[in-house]
Amino acid sequence: MLDTFCYILLALLFTRIVLKKEINDYLFCSIISLACLLIGAMGTADFSFGLIFMTFFIVISWSMILYHLRVEKEDEIKLESKGQRYTPSDKKAFQKEKIEGSFFGLTSFLVLGSFIITLIIFFFMPRLAKGYLTLYQKSGHPITGFSNEVELGDIGRIKQDHSVVMRIETFQDEKKLIPGNDIYWRGIALDYYDGRRWSNTFLNKQKVKKASRNNFKLDDVKKSSQNLKQVIYLEPIDSNVIFTTGRPLNLNAPFQWMVMDYNNSLFRSEYPYGRVRLIINSDFSTKGRYRLSPEEENIPVSFRKRYLQLPPLSDRFINLTRDIIKDVKENHEQAEVMESYLKTQFGYTLLQSQPKDISPIDNFLFERKKGHCEYFASAMVLMLRASGIPARLVNGFLRGEWNEVGEYLLVRQSHAHSWVEALMDDRGWVVFDPTPAAAIPTFSNTIFLRMDRYLDALRMKWYRYIINYSWRDQQTIAINVRHQTIKMRNRFNTNFSEMLEFFKAKMNNSRPEKKALYVISIVLILVLGKKMLSLPALRWRKKSYYKKNVSEVYLKMLVLLRKKGFEKKETVTAKEFICQIKKMLDQPGEKLK
Repeated sequence: MLDTFCYILLALLFTRIVLKKEINDYLFCSIISLACLLIGAMGTADFSFGLIFMTFFIVISWSMILYHLRVEKEDEIKLESKGQRYTPSDKKAFQKEKIEGSFFGLTSFLVLGSFIITLIIFFFMPRLAKGYLTLYQKSGHPITGFSNEVELGDIGRIKQDHSVVMRIETFQDEKKLIPGNDIYWRGIALDYYDGRRWSNTFLNKQKVKKASRNNFKLDDVKKSSQNLKQVIYLEPIDSNVIFTTGRPLNLNAPFQWMVMDYNNSLFRSEYPYGRVRLIINSDFSTKGRYRLSPEEENIPVSFRKRYLQLPPLSDRFINLTRDIIKDVKENHEQAEVMESYLKTQFGYTLLQSQPKDISPIDNFLFERKKGHCEYFASAMVLMLRASGIPARLVNGFLRGEWNEVGEYLLVRQSHAHSWVEALMDDRGWVVFDPTPAAAIPTFSNTIFLRMDRYLDALRMKWYRYIINYSWRDQQTIAINVRHQTIKMRNRFNTNFSEMLEFFKAKMNNSRPEKKALYVISIVLILVLGKKMLSLPALRWRKKSYYKKNVSEVYLKMLVLLRKKGFEKKETVTAKEFICQIKKMLDQPGEKLK
């Protein structure tokens, strides 16, 4: 329905521009273009819309001012033509009048001033909630690898896409933190492998309890030795998976509900649509160790069997696994040996070629001997399970790209990654990453990359302080202003008291002639200060007095000219009025006495 309405508006706009007959058609086109802008605001909240809005704001102001001047000029010509004071040549002369560049400069300055006032009103007007229209934007980037069934190779395909998934600010003890290269943004965990695709068999999910409005409690841990706060600005994507790091404790976001499956994957409600801001607090000291669910400490035997499930394996795969761990007894050491073997003995590539007569893992290990993260992680999971160690595959993102301009992590689809979580009875779920370091995307520090970082930092500010600006942000700003005001007042009072004490001590310890000198110096300083402060005021008074005198002379001149038969219309400027008088005096029989 909205699309149809847009097409009708565009058709009306086109016909009015092409078939314009009168000046009011320009006004009609301006109204239609304003309606198109409002409809566009319903469909996008991107930073580019802000630039379009600013340009539109200036151009529409120009067009309205010029429209008003044109209408007034035509009305003036019509009125004067009735009094037979203007000839057709005069009318053509008015129509050929040019707009000087100073007009556009002055009007742009005025428009900018009004825009600044609008921004001030925007920031200080009480915010009840996020914009109604932006909550229902259903557009999103397609993204694979984060559903309950993933074909081997899906992650490799999205790694070739550089679309932005999320921007993340990380804090520790309320201070900005630059995360290390080993930070993993965990998405979905998969436990069943049929030889060609992974799937999640834990379809029953548990609803996460709300501690308060928009605040979800994920874990009962009271204290954390290393708390990591993440402020995530999630782009519109076709997935309801929530990405976290460490051991998530609580989450604040405008979701209707949240659920967690037995693989510790978090899912959110579809509402709200569009870009969403999440605040997550995680225990980062665990380095990826999780409990099975919010209510259970021990993993049931039936669940352990799921993490030991194996597809039909070839003999050479089993023999290779035995050879890797033949001299190792402890489960954790076996996992470390497998991780090291895969990292050092195989190459990394995003190019994929899969023969149909051989399993993807055998093709990776024995034929191609190179692949991307999904193949490394899948091979290690199968090796662990073949050795009797419960394990699962996890899809998410590895670190991201640090933007030093805005001080946040930019996570793209190309940062998608797969890794392993193995269950160690004495440690819980432990993260292993058998993929070589070549999997981490690197970018050369070119001028284009630096420009892109500046532009993305502007987008981040746009989303943070325009799109996601909330009542809580207003409260934070008000509290900070109050604290800074109190701090400045206390500092001033302290400095003033110290200065008084200093002068008192000097006066008490000085001889009478020095005391008199101090008093005279203070009086001179006060007098000079008063004089210096009064100079700008005197200049302003003289300037205003001069302007006042000029205005009085101008008004007296108009009265005298009216008595002589030369009356100035309200729509005529002073310069135009002079031209009218000159033309009238040039006519035969006209003379100014």
